[in-house]
Amino acid sequence: MGCHNFFVYERKKKEATMPSSVIASIEYNAVSSTLRVIYVSGTVYDYKNVPEQVYVAMKTSFSKGAFLNRHIKGRYAFEKAKG
Repeated sequence: MGCHNFFVYERKKKEATMPSSVIASIEYNAVSSTLRVIYVSGTVYDYKNVPEQVYVAMKTSFSKGAFLNRHIKGRYAFEKAKG
């Protein structure tokens, strides 16, 4: 499955673009509880079984990179999305 086909692009899709030196945007798939992190470099990682409230907290945090490092990395299984 292609990198951009993983998340269905429709009105209900949850996506946040933010000013960050590392993270270009984040997306959340509520059906699979998957948080997709798209890095400025173009690399994409999917973090599994992430509660929606964690996505919301990340989206509203001041530093997305710091939030990712403190609250997501090492706590949720992940895989590099295939492009």
